[in-house]
Amino acid sequence: MKQRGFTLIELMLASLIISLIVAGVYGSFRGGLQAWQEGNTRVERHQMIQITLEEMARQLRAAYIAPNNSDIGFTGNPVGMDFVYASLPSDRQQPGGNGLWRVSYRLVEEEEDQLGKLVREQRMTPYTAEIPLTSSEEVIDSVFDLSFQYYGRDGWEESWNSNRDLPQTVRIKLVLEDEAGYTDTFSTLVDIPAGGQEF
Repeated sequence: MKQRGFTLIELMLASLIISLIVAGVYGSFRGGLQAWQEGNTRVERHQMIQITLEEMARQLRAAYIAPNNSDIGFTGNPVGMDFVYASLPSDRQQPGGNGLWRVSYRLVEEEEDQLGKLVREQRMTPYTAEIPLTSSEEVIDSVFDLSFQYYGRDGWEESWNSNRDLPQTVRIKLVLEDEAGYTDTFSTLVDIPAGGQEF
């Protein structure tokens, strides 16, 4: 009995089928890996934003005003806040130690595009030459929109400027845009225990 081998056309056809299968598997694997990396980056970004919002809330809950000192008050507008808060000895998140800290949050717009960044500046107060500690850092980038609102005796307000009383609640709304142009909205309400009382 005579054995019959593969013809050149059959070998080329088999090679083509195997190449298509390998390309399909590789494409699926690559697409899955890319989706996993994008998802992982998104989760890390969301965690960082939640940590930042929690830190802002912690500082707001410890907000402090001094009626006899115009430098220790609470000022806020739709895109920024400046206030003093008390850091306790048990507060390990404050690297400079306990005491009164002035913190400022503001939106800085980028010149080349429509997005901005949330910047935090803080220093111990009262500021003296012996305590020259001032830190300024970008905490969140790719900010599409940022807004602060302040709730007091007269309801919600767009701005606050007082060293006589604190707002009862601060609403923070943050809208971020990713590389693909999709937006994510983060919003939180922070109740200030000492808010609403006149000092």
